[in-house]
Amino acid sequence: EWNTAAVGPTKRDKADQLIRRLRERFAPGGFLHYGQGKWYPGESLPRWTFSLFWRTDGEPVWRDPSLIARETSTVSVGLEQAASLITAIAAELGIDKAMVGEAYEDPADWLLKESKLPDNVDPSNSKLEDPEERNRMARVFERGLTKPSGYVLPVQRWNSQAAGQRWRSEKWKTRRGRLFLVPGDSPVGYRLPLGALPYVPPAQYPYIVPVDPSLPRATLPARDALLP
Repeated sequence: EWNTAAVGPTKRDKADQLIRRLRERFAPGGFLHYGQGKWYPGESLPRWTFSLFWRTDGEPVWRDPSLIARETSTVSVGLEQAASLITAIAAELGIDKAMVGEAYEDPADWLLKESKLPDNVDPSNSKLEDPEERNRMARVFERGLTKPSGYVLPVQRWNSQAAGQRWRSEKWKTRRGRLFLVPGDSPVGYRLPLGALPYVPPAQYPYIVPVDPSLPRATLPARDALLP
């Protein structure tokens, strides 16, 4: 499979097993992250990548690996679970849950795609030659264009030192009234329409100047000291 297909049917499962074994061997207490990887020319989407992060001083970053679902998991996760998770994160960070926004597929884009289909087919069986585009269209219309695809919670660390460890957010507003995602089937976080957000002049933009990476850093505090 590794020699004949870029992404075969068992590759993600094998990679999931491997990254967990690496965690047990080299980084007990490490944090697993499943995200996007390289984007090769000619491919419609970036590939996936599994990453492992840990502290060299032995302090755990993540204690319960069972909370990270395996690739073979059959647990049903939908909008209800997504809404519960993101509102719980907002509460944990001391942010009003009203800051959580719904993100939708762009009906204008998908209705235009539908209008270009032959008259004797429908989106659930579009007969498109590209199987990836065919499956993408079927999933979107099966879910419906009036239901959110996910939820968004903008988060920024409060920069004032006098305020202590606090977080802030805002309610994103767009000209069209709703948050419509960039077309595609990547996770919502990769398709945010950032260009549709209100314009901020450069003189008023809240830039964050990163600390010089060459400066010596103090030792990281213990994990429990970082928790509220």
